[in-house]
Amino acid sequence: MLIAFEGINSAVKTSILKRLRDEKDEGIYAYCSASDKLFTDSRVTLSALKKNKIVIRDHDINSALVGRKAELTNTDSIDDDFVAEINELFQTPDITFYFKISTETSKYQTSKSCSVTPESRAFLKKINDYYCDKASKDESFIVINAEQQFDNA
Repeated sequence: MLIAFEGINSAVKTSILKRLRDEKDEGIYAYCSASDKLFTDSRVTLSALKKNKIVIRDHDINSALVGRKAELTNTDSIDDDFVAEINELFQTPDITFYFKISTETSKYQTSKSCSVTPESRAFLKKINDYYCDKASKDESFIVINAEQQFDNA
């Protein structure tokens, strides 16, 4: 089973993934970031799925789609269909947990942690809108309110 964690910056996806990694049996679960999807898919994901492990990824195919969608303007030559087509190589998640936070919370948490440069509110809103739309149409999406404080301990 392939599970993806999705959401905008500072929505506690990575923190929860780290907590799961610390507490769950590596014989059953495999954890990975989708920063290099081709390497991750060929070396980690497919191998773990063949062994009937539950693979949990921090970002997945939807991140690629939503990121391009948020960046595109009406004059761009690369459209949603093209981005979807080049990502067809990758396995889609069986379940996607969308950690929903407001753009204001994302900007505040990101600036507080200094982990990445905060995106613009307009960019984050486009991403949130995409995920909300996707979740309303796709039964494999589970929306989680991630506004509450998460204890990293």
